[in-house]
Amino acid sequence: MLERSRGGHGWTWWRLGEIADNDSGYSFPNGTREKLPAPFGAIELTAIQIGSGLTAVLAYFHITGDASRSVDVVWHEPHEPQLVRGKGRPKAEDRMWAAFRITQQSRRTLHDAARKWLALRSPGFFAANQETQPLMDMLLLDRHDPIPGERDDRAFSDALRAIGLTGDTMLHRTSSQIPQMLFSPVETDMCPALDGRTWALWGNRDVIANAHEDLHFYGQDRNGAIAHAANERMGNFLVMNAVSEFLVVVEQRYAVLRDNARTRHGEFKTRDLRELRTNLLTLSLDLASVARDVDAFWKKKWRDEGDAQFTLNYAPWIVRDDEKAGRKRITPIDMNDDLRKSQRKGFRQLIASDQDYRDILSTVASLGASIDAFKVGRVAIWIAFVALVVALGTLLLTDIGPNSSLVTTWSWFRSLLER
Repeated sequence: MLERSRGGHGWTWWRLGEIADNDSGYSFPNGTREKLPAPFGAIELTAIQIGSGLTAVLAYFHITGDASRSVDVVWHEPHEPQLVRGKGRPKAEDRMWAAFRITQQSRRTLHDAARKWLALRSPGFFAANQETQPLMDMLLLDRHDPIPGERDDRAFSDALRAIGLTGDTMLHRTSSQIPQMLFSPVETDMCPALDGRTWALWGNRDVIANAHEDLHFYGQDRNGAIAHAANERMGNFLVMNAVSEFLVVVEQRYAVLRDNARTRHGEFKTRDLRELRTNLLTLSLDLASVARDVDAFWKKKWRDEGDAQFTLNYAPWIVRDDEKAGRKRITPIDMNDDLRKSQRKGFRQLIASDQDYRDILSTVASLGASIDAFKVGRVAIWIAFVALVVALGTLLLTDIGPNSSLVTTWSWFRSLLER
């Protein structure tokens, strides 16, 4: 299937497989069973083909009941001040900051387990570059509904921050295909225990369930039904978010190559130059093929396929305040279209930089070859001189007799000393 799809004759997406834990109640008609990491009852793998050169693997992790309650349990536990040891000096935390860190770490534990399993079983671009894969989790709340967007008090904002949800009293990312839910990025400056390539899809459980008319098609378990409905509509959007993260990593790798070439060019050995050439060639091929494939992928009619179309807007309470004050309302941003434009711009800049780097490195390689040739020629002259001296010494030592060159030379040298 992969070979046909990458050749342009297969499906645009297909099921790679389903895996159920040995002790779980999950069962798939064509799936397998094995021992999965503790938080997971089952894992579904889907491949999405982007053009001919890029295949994205989406892993849908079904977490167990205990794992699904773990963040909530940790948040409601009593927390005491702690002395945290890490880089630098130990840091004292009061109850609030200890609760923030420990609760965020409990959520991060689930993410790390998922990323580790995927990196081992299906390593791709991010794993090969020792980078964390983009990830989205779902958080369903019992009481709070973020959609009305009321101005929250400080205590409630702290509660949201503890589980890694910040900034959503100001900005809302919503989609009519996934009603009554917010799509929120993790802000690592506010939530340092979490990873930056993490997003949350969250909202009030009852409100979401009532907004989905066809939720009963996904089973009786309300949590699982909401997750399945969102999973069907989020695939392509998550892949495009991953492409943006791909661009970030590629830009970082180019920066490393550039800095190493600038600071270590006089110390490069043949092995270093070979590695530099290989890295540059790999990046150039990846960048050119992915740019072409992604551009073709964006031309698909997403809305006809039911994919999530997200809009970024200010929270309703800000909009209402602006209307009352007569201030001009900011036009909502189409996140899908904005993502497409930013990726096209990013690809153009990186491809231009790639061309510049290759031209510079080609020039450097030519100059380096000239310098190496000069050094080799100078070494060859010294080798020839040493060889001449050795040859003369050998000639003098092998010519034996009263009239030999060695005896004649010694007699001449002794006569000079006597004078």
